[in-house]
Amino acid sequence: MWLVDAPALLLERLGVNAVRHGGVIYPDGKLCLVVRVEGGDRKPFFAGAASDTGLSAAGNVRTKDLNTWERLPNLVTLRSPQQRN
Repeated sequence: MWLVDAPALLLERLGVNAVRHGGVIYPDGKLCLVVRVEGGDRKPFFAGAASDTGLSAAGNVRTKDLNTWERLPNLVTLRSPQQRN
C-alpha cells in the first residue's frame, strides 16, 4: 500500500480503515445519512450526506449541535481525474 501521491508532491492520502454505525433519518423531506468513519490514524470522525432523492454528492461539513451545519471547502486533488472530498 502506498502512502504518498506523486513523488514530487509527497502528499499523504486520506486513509479510511472502516465505516460503521450508519444511520438514516428523514427530516423535512430530505434523506440524511451519517456514518462513523475510522481514519488511517485510528481517529474516528463522522461523515454525512443529505439528499432530496437519495442520490447525493459528498462534501466536508462540521457541526457543533447537529442542527447547524457548516460546509467546508472541497479538498483539491492535483493531477487526478477523480475529486476526493
